[in-house]
Amino acid sequence: MWGSFDYPEVATQEALKNHRCILVDLLGAGYSDKPNDFTCTVDSHAEYLAEFVSSIGLESFILFGHSLGGAVAISLATKCRDRIDRIILSEANLDKSSEGSTSKYIAEY
Repeated sequence: MWGSFDYPEVATQEALKNHRCILVDLLGAGYSDKPNDFTCTVDSHAEYLAEFVSSIGLESFILFGHSLGGAVAISLATKCRDRIDRIILSEANLDKSSEGSTSKYIAEY
């Protein structure tokens, strides 16, 4: 969820030096502001990210999702099926948990 805060060290590892890494903060998370008129749903995040992927011309990419980003990655993959090379999920909150928790909502999605 907080790509620019949590993952710069990962993205700059020697093994990734020949890869383009784009770190994304979901709207309203990390260093990103939350627009007043934005609903923070999994599908809403996936929709603007699909537009972003198209706008920068990514034809094939590996998608990494952490925490809430895991559910967003799965939703984004359905919108960009023909462009996804593979998906990597880390602590993706896909297991149901207690009633009222964000993780339960994500897992049900």
